[in-house]
Amino acid sequence: MPESARHNRILTPRPYLSWSQMNLFERDPDAYVAQYIYGAGERTSTAMDFGKRIAGGLEARATEDAGIERLRNLLPTFPKKEYEIRAGYSGVPLLARLDLFSPWRVHIGELKTGQYPWTQSRVNEHGQLRFYALAAWLKYRRVPKVELYWAPTEWHDNRLRLTGEVRTFRAELTTEDLLSFGARLRGVWEAIQKISNEHYSKNLTEARGQR
Repeated sequence: MPESARHNRILTPRPYLSWSQMNLFERDPDAYVAQYIYGAGERTSTAMDFGKRIAGGLEARATEDAGIERLRNLLPTFPKKEYEIRAGYSGVPLLARLDLFSPWRVHIGELKTGQYPWTQSRVNEHGQLRFYALAAWLKYRRVPKVELYWAPTEWHDNRLRLTGEVRTFRAELTTEDLLSFGARLRGVWEAIQKISNEHYSKNLTEARGQR
């Protein structure tokens, strides 16, 4: 039985809501069911794999990749990396895993690679940043400073690479923005509970019928 059985009245694949779960469920509930309830592999792409490679390189103290080392020097320094915040909002257990974080300044840093341009309005409305900001606000009782660092990529000799630039955006978020996102988040959690209950009940009924 999943660990969530000890935390929720209704069984869910995880005992918490993360941004990756929320994002996938909002985009494609069927894909959520396949991945989280039935264990299908996560969908990946060249861009996603590249982003994970860059993140892994930055986690290491040093690499032989000149692009990663240049990026490391361009990014601000944070005391915490891959920092987890657990919080609860209106009965919804949250888990936020932050790229970069300063607990005493309540400062969140999020790194993004990719070719699609980031703009100030896109940053302000981005669900992932609001999810992380809400979790930090709940724990530290302060609206956090949230910055997104965009490292553009380009294709060169049929390979994806960093351009060597970093562009910084500061998300413009208010308490009202976080409360509004909290209502959206709660709706997603309730929908996840409902669809999880339907599938687990169906599977249990089928298992009993096969005895």
